[in-house]
Amino acid sequence: MALTFLVAGVSKLVNLDIFLLILEIYIGDSAIYIAPIWLTPLAIVLALLEIVTAFGLLFDWRGFLTLMSAQMFFFVALLIYGIAAGLDAPCGCFVLDDPDKPFHHGLAGALYRDFGLIIALAYLYWWRWQMGRKEVEGEVAG
Repeated sequence: MALTFLVAGVSKLVNLDIFLLILEIYIGDSAIYIAPIWLTPLAIVLALLEIVTAFGLLFDWRGFLTLMSAQMFFFVALLIYGIAAGLDAPCGCFVLDDPDKPFHHGLAGALYRDFGLIIALAYLYWWRWQMGRKEVEGEVAG
């Protein structure tokens, strides 16, 4: 999970111009207005947030699994919005593609992938809960 977020965040920073185009498509077709001057800072903050979240999960820092979960549900909401609005845009998850290629990756495929990542997050929550229970049982028995 951490590697997924790390690759996503780094790819957005490396290909910031492409990520900005994707943001413009999403924002241009929505009721949300963001001044053009704020798009670049927004893109950088979103990419850095994914990178910081990746390191937080990798080093098991408190609260970062919750932060990753919140981001995943936000991404799913954006994808559902994109599908409902009929956007002809890539999801913006991994900005590794050539900008001259047509948008061949459908939003539905990204939505299914994100549901898979949410299942992985649920497993991580379950695993932490099990480890916490075992630590408490060990303290009680010891």
